[in-house]
Amino acid sequence: MGGDRQAVSDDISPVVLPPRPTPPRPEDCCGSGCVQCIYVIYDDALLAWEREVERILAEAKQSRPQSE
Repeated sequence: MGGDRQAVSDDISPVVLPPRPTPPRPEDCCGSGCVQCIYVIYDDALLAWEREVERILAEAKQSRPQSE
């Protein structure tokens, strides 16, 4: 799962974000109601990615010099 890293730029330097997980295709699911369905795995990966992006952006904001 994944893609290219994203860069979000601010006034000083770009912040590099991890690639967003790639959603599964309908044919990736076997349709048997698995406990570890590909859609559950994707949702978990997406939630982890969102939390990591929030952490990176918050860290970048804290390290930025305060404007007057």
